[in-house]
Amino acid sequence: VIGSATSPGVLRLMASAASSGGKKTVVIRSHKNNFVLEVDIFAKYSDVIKKLQQANKLPATLDLSNYAVTAVSTLCDFINDTGRANARITTLVLGDLMELSGILQIGVLRQKIDRFVIESAENSPRFVIHALTILCNSRDLIESQLGQRIVDIAAEDFGRISKISSFNEIPGDVVLRLFDRCDLPVESEYELAEVAVKWLASKPERVQQAYRVLRCIRVTNLTVDQRKQLDALSSSMPQCNATVFRSLRSENMHMLCKIHLLLQELLVSKNILCTAITRNLALFAFDSKSL
Repeated sequence: VIGSATSPGVLRLMASAASSGGKKTVVIRSHKNNFVLEVDIFAKYSDVIKKLQQANKLPATLDLSNYAVTAVSTLCDFINDTGRANARITTLVLGDLMELSGILQIGVLRQKIDRFVIESAENSPRFVIHALTILCNSRDLIESQLGQRIVDIAAEDFGRISKISSFNEIPGDVVLRLFDRCDLPVESEYELAEVAVKWLASKPERVQQAYRVLRCIRVTNLTVDQRKQLDALSSSMPQCNATVFRSLRSENMHMLCKIHLLLQELLVSKNILCTAITRNLALFAFDSKSL
């Protein structure tokens, strides 16, 4: 739970707290090793520790045994070296380090993590998928500047990212953020529809999200042959065939596209370039939840 320094099961402040606040060190406990940090240095980088120190409520031990040992040791090395060393941030401990830096409110470490994530995402489509999966664990993270930047990178490189098998591991919230954009670099609407159907078919429980995902497809932009290809593709995936078939033929799906085209023609005739806005308005207006 990001931002909560006393969340049960995440960061347990042990009962061995010092009542006088006279301790100069605090023990960081992992499930394998214990680490010792100087309180004054720890408080310099962690706003949470600083507040506990000032309130004379700093415990003698912090239990971080729920996190990877490598993540805990990286955190402790970073603090002990007074933030000068490059934190050993790797994909394996990225999620734990992001959570720890958030819970303990260590701004300097978080900045280093953000920089690592952006630089890695700009150079590796596979890392983009990994980052999106982690960021989507928290609404605050996915809606942060970092989250928005990674979603933008994913959109810019959608052609390559969507062809990686692990793309199907991306959570639905992120998929909708991508599919609902008007700036995806796809050659045709069919390309997006194909990715959507494969994503839905990858896990049985995703059938429930079929309408929300497929409503992002502008059906009227599909040719007759492309619709036949889409039918053949969904037929090869029995776990979602019926749902995909019904969703793509829903009257609301066609209403979305017709309304979108009418609004677009009206606005373009008045020299107003609002393609993205009209599409989103049309989708919102006929959302099945609001009907």
